[in-house]
Amino acid sequence: STPGKGSAFAVEVMLPLDELVAVPAKNGSEAHATSHRTGTLLIVEDDPEVRLLLNALLLEDGHQVIEAADGPVALDQIETGTLPDLILTDYNLPLGMDGLRVAALMRARLGETLPVIILTGDISTETLRDVAGQKCVQVNKPVKGHALLALIQQMLA
Repeated sequence: STPGKGSAFAVEVMLPLDELVAVPAKNGSEAHATSHRTGTLLIVEDDPEVRLLLNALLLEDGHQVIEAADGPVALDQIETGTLPDLILTDYNLPLGMDGLRVAALMRARLGETLPVIILTGDISTETLRDVAGQKCVQVNKPVKGHALLALIQQMLA
């Protein structure tokens, strides 16, 4: 702002996840059965309750789930176990490695096209830019299960 000259503002608005992703109709069970994709998903979440809920949701949808409470454990998981088809990570993680750093290290080891969903309650412009700059999809907490599952289906396609 400059006195006597006015002010300039910019506003960035995220569309709700339901508007970004086509949620499958519940009455199309035959179409759902033929087009439903499953994969191995890595959950990186430090909150044990949230991790448990995500695990249950994804297992119920037919996915194989790998869990990690932080970035170093996630990196160890890919060294010794099954490789993920998609990463679902919290943005704020302990031990100095946030979800974007986990995504970058995973992609360096597994390929740049590895899809990553960043779950966060941080809606700051800086975070939005950082997530978009890493070519990850940001999902704001809380998220509805059906919307998250629809996004996963789209990203596994």
